[in-house]
Amino acid sequence: GTNGVIHVLDTLLLPPAQQAEIMALYPSVAGEVTYVMQGNIHIEQGETSPVAYNSTPPTSGPHYPNIVAWQVYEEPFAYEQLIHNLEDSGVLIYYQCAEPCPELFQQLSDFAQPYIDAGRHVAVVPNDPTWTTAAGVHPHADMGAPIAVVAWQKLLKLDEFDGDKMAQFIEAYEGIDHHV
Repeated sequence: GTNGVIHVLDTLLLPPAQQAEIMALYPSVAGEVTYVMQGNIHIEQGETSPVAYNSTPPTSGPHYPNIVAWQVYEEPFAYEQLIHNLEDSGVLIYYQCAEPCPELFQQLSDFAQPYIDAGRHVAVVPNDPTWTTAAGVHPHADMGAPIAVVAWQKLLKLDEFDGDKMAQFIEAYEGIDHHV
């Protein structure tokens, strides 16, 4: 309601650090979840994260030192590879279907391509259900939805394609660098 608007306006009178803390409590997109930051340490290429990621897909945590190109992918990457893309101001659109889903892939590809063509930090990637922890388990085999839109510490799961919500999420979070 309007109370939220008044409180948000009140925060503009606070120092920037406090503004950021308070604004983080107000989700930018209905349904998004904010996760506790799990650090941003670099690990060797090919190593498994020493930390159990706190979301599927992960929104922060140990990762490799390089990013993947901002584009549409049909093959999955290790989470450790993709998390650096989030730290580097990106939004990842993960997809996962029980059966092949060429229609969904095409929708996501068509949605993301204009952002990619404009040089925005957006990529489309399949979730990797085979990703294994150091302990040899697969805790992220199922995202819990066919689409997961991810930014640093932010996760929005969608049961069906929703271009408006995905665009809102990208406008809220793409372009914010998270290097400390």
